[in-house]
Amino acid sequence: MITATSTPGSPSPYPTLGLPQIVVFNLLIFVWWLEVGLRVPALGAIRFEFLLAAIAAAMAIMRLQSAKRAPLQPRRGKVEDNSDITRCIVILLVVLTLSLPLAINFNVAWNAFFNRAVKLALIGVLISQFVVSPYTLRIHLFTLLLAFMKVGQEAFLGKITGNMVWENQGVPRLHGTAGTMFGDPNSLSGKTVSTVPWIWYLYPTIQRKWIKLLVAVQLVFAINIVIFTASRTGYMTFIAASILIVMFTNQKRARLIFLLMVAAIVTVTLLPQEYKGRFMSSFTGQEAEGASSITRKALLADSFNAFLENPLGIGMDCFPIYQAERDRNAQYTHNLYTQLLSETGIQGFLCFIALVVVVLRKLARTRRALMNVVERLEKHPRPGPADSDSRFDTELRDVHLLLATANALLVFVLVRLALGMFGHDFLEIYWWAAAGMAMALHNMRIVAEQRCDELTAVAQETGTTSPAPRPLFHRPRYGQR
Repeated sequence: MITATSTPGSPSPYPTLGLPQIVVFNLLIFVWWLEVGLRVPALGAIRFEFLLAAIAAAMAIMRLQSAKRAPLQPRRGKVEDNSDITRCIVILLVVLTLSLPLAINFNVAWNAFFNRAVKLALIGVLISQFVVSPYTLRIHLFTLLLAFMKVGQEAFLGKITGNMVWENQGVPRLHGTAGTMFGDPNSLSGKTVSTVPWIWYLYPTIQRKWIKLLVAVQLVFAINIVIFTASRTGYMTFIAASILIVMFTNQKRARLIFLLMVAAIVTVTLLPQEYKGRFMSSFTGQEAEGASSITRKALLADSFNAFLENPLGIGMDCFPIYQAERDRNAQYTHNLYTQLLSETGIQGFLCFIALVVVVLRKLARTRRALMNVVERLEKHPRPGPADSDSRFDTELRDVHLLLATANALLVFVLVRLALGMFGHDFLEIYWWAAAGMAMALHNMRIVAEQRCDELTAVAQETGTTSPAPRPLFHRPRYGQR
């Protein structure tokens, strides 16, 4: 049940959730990322993940019904909602549904549609419904940290013992836990390198030292994975993430560039020769063993030709079948954009691009609004009473978290788009999770703006003021002007 009550004299509250709602949702997220049903057969047998998702969905519906019955909070002026993202999600799912009869293998396309589109879209919607305040956002981010720490720990131990490292394409490559979504080196590296923007932006907002230590450990795990999976996709995406972080940093950019250059020199100096060669093959095309680059180019041409022959698509996840029928390499496209064109047709491609553009636009607006709130809170004089000062500081801390999350999510989406040049990622959770988090951040931004208005109004009405304190965090990480 959702509650949002406030006491006299306090700013408008964020929505709150009951403990069962918070536990069920975050347990679902943890279980989904670690694929607990595959790791623990007993839980898989009772479809534990499905049960959690069903309970969370029922709770979300009850939450929406409760919100409709709750009295509306007074708002000044027209307030933007999330109907733009919702509309794009619905249209994309409808277009994918109508494209099913066109699939060259209906069963394969239906399985991909239901299990890799509908279910993942549901998780995105649940994120927008259960991440409703800085408090619930912290819990959600901590849940994700724990899940990826488990993956990182398994890979770290596997590298030390050597039981998860074996030669592939002429290079010893680190693999993830067999049978999971992290098993393939490219998948393990791609998913892990996507955490880099989150680590960079969120670390300064963390107050507790033990959580900072956990994040530092996760960074070590991530570096281990990115280097020793020998995934050129991971290498190039890490570079893309670094460039984007520099681009979104407006102050002390030269120092950041210098530090990245030093880190790059140290890494290349200490990197074993076989991994140096693997990295350089991204540019030269000369590989120690195999012809991965040539294969990828051939798949790129084949998938684009499949689109030209079938402009409305051959069906979700059906490209390997299409290739096999023509006695060609029956692999996936290894490219997000030709995957969309060949499997979902021009209509699916355009709907997906529209969803991504709307999500990025929403994030950009949210980011600008939160930067404005931070600036107002930092510059506004404080009222004399200590409890009022504390409210300002607490509010500033929460808005910094929202802004850091917006920055991390913006870079994350751009990184995934860059990685899409090397991976067939349409049927992954990234896009749906990004859409859900963008909606959640927008909702919290509306409340943050209202709370800022109310706090500054109270401060202006108070006769005594004291100088504004120094900012709690440095601005360069957040791209503030």
